[in-house]
Amino acid sequence: MLLLYWVTPATVLLFWGRYLTVQDLRGSIVHVLLVGGAVAAATNFPSMVGKAFGSDLAMPSNAKTSPRRKARKPLMLRVMTPIAVGLFLLLLSIGTILGAPHDTNRTADSKSGGVNTWAADALWSIKYSPYAQLTETEVSTKPSSWSESASAQAKAEDFAQVKGASLNRLQLRYLQAYGAFLVKARLWQADLRNSYLSEADMREANLRQADLRFAVLDRAKLTRASLQETDLRNSNLNRADLQGANLTSTVASSATMMDATLDGANLYKADLRNASLQRASLKQADLREANLESANLTMAILQETYLTSTKLASAQLKRADLSLAILTDADLRNSNLSGADFQGAILRGTDLTGANLQGANLKGAVGVTASQICSAGNLGQVQLDENLQIDVQVLCGNRR
Repeated sequence: MLLLYWVTPATVLLFWGRYLTVQDLRGSIVHVLLVGGAVAAATNFPSMVGKAFGSDLAMPSNAKTSPRRKARKPLMLRVMTPIAVGLFLLLLSIGTILGAPHDTNRTADSKSGGVNTWAADALWSIKYSPYAQLTETEVSTKPSSWSESASAQAKAEDFAQVKGASLNRLQLRYLQAYGAFLVKARLWQADLRNSYLSEADMREANLRQADLRFAVLDRAKLTRASLQETDLRNSNLNRADLQGANLTSTVASSATMMDATLDGANLYKADLRNASLQRASLKQADLREANLESANLTMAILQETYLTSTKLASAQLKRADLSLAILTDADLRNSNLSGADFQGAILRGTDLTGANLQGANLKGAVGVTASQICSAGNLGQVQLDENLQIDVQVLCGNRR
């Protein structure tokens, strides 16, 4: 009979554990209070029922301890048990919401371990992880006709019927969503720090103002995704597909985007300082007024890219393809442009002070002057149009 009183506390406790994945402290506190109230009811109801039905017969007649002293211990137990349970669950809630998973090796942030994992470690002792698990889950709703083997036209029609999941402003730190189907998902202002979204399908997803610091998004499909004002600092976007994505005013400093595809992407005023973009494809991308200071763009493809007023000081552009790119008023001071291809590029007003132009191809470049070339730090084997070559020799001699 006594076990029936504990059904409610056990049920509410399960709800508390499930709600932890939402990482909402206020909601978790409400659940803790409900658990505490249920435990208080379970510990007090038996004695209340006993008094109501006169079941005081359990007390032996030859007991030497006075009834008052004997009743004091159960009373203290009934009072302290709910409080102790509530405090313990509250600490677990705070430790989980402000902490990190027990297995921090799966995240891009290697510093999130140690004392931060105590709550997750305690819950993992019963094989429970309080962080959302959506690995290979279809979060967005596919139409019934969806087929991977369908024709291109049929796929386009099915894609148009996908209903994106509504996940705006959710707390989803350390989300495990490898290969998840999140097409057209609405994740505006979502907290996705340290999340694992490798190979996730997030085409046309709305990630505006989302927090993706230290997130793993390698090989993720982000075609035409909305990432305006998104925080991508220190994130991993290696080999990700960002064709046509909108990254206006995005902060992606120190992010890695090696071999990523950003053709036609909008990166207007984006912050990409110290970002790694080796071999990335940025054909016809809009990088006007973007900040790529000290970024690594070695062997990057920047054909017909808009780089007007772009900050590329101290950037690595070794063997980069900048043919037909628009670099009007761009800042390339002290950048490494050795072996870079500028054929047909517009370099009107571009600052090349201290830049390394060794082996660079500037034949057919538009708007470039001898004074710009002479301001560079290294002119060894630079390839210039004949008329410009003569002007450079006159202005700065045979300096290399």
